[in-house]
Amino acid sequence: MSEAAKDRTLRFLSGLFYALEDRNHSIEKVNGPHEVRVVINGEPVAITIVEPNWRDDRKKIRRLIFSIDGHVPKGAQRNWQDSASGGLEKKIPSIVLGLERMAPLLRQWREQLEAKRAVREAERREQELPAFRLKQLESDLQDWQKMTLLMDLIAYLDRNTEETGEDQERLRAWIEWATTIARCSDPLSKGVKSFLDRYSQAPERPAWY
Repeated sequence: MSEAAKDRTLRFLSGLFYALEDRNHSIEKVNGPHEVRVVINGEPVAITIVEPNWRDDRKKIRRLIFSIDGHVPKGAQRNWQDSASGGLEKKIPSIVLGLERMAPLLRQWREQLEAKRAVREAERREQELPAFRLKQLESDLQDWQKMTLLMDLIAYLDRNTEETGEDQERLRAWIEWATTIARCSDPLSKGVKSFLDRYSQAPERPAWY
């Protein structure tokens, strides 16, 4: 973007943001200081402004184009640009109106998308449940075996403390430590309900998956 276009862009955005805030909308940063989006009645709308190069037979024509970035419902206006009828600055009222019309459509589209994702996620978790339960059972059996063997060892040492002689204090400290480890290893340490809850459904995937 040329230096002249940068100056115009800043002036245009300043006017646009003022007009939006005057109608109780807001502006928020996304990632960096130069990346923002507008929030129309609570719905975020990504925006962008560019200076493309067009050529005719006589000279290069440079214009600014303001766009709604990302998904735009069919039939909705996405772009506003400089034209013979005036620059972007004069189209701010039209842009604000367009953004206000776009916001509920974007909200509806987003909610439909989230609902479809929720259905797919539920189906995925249902399909993966048998394998997940088997894996969970194997883990619980390993923990149960570790816990029972450790508790057997603790019980044996507790019954034969007289054999330790002068190491009584060290043995009691070890038994206390080992008992804590055994309790942490017990898959039933939080009760039967908590134990069964772990088998109820496969875990959710991270949002980035």
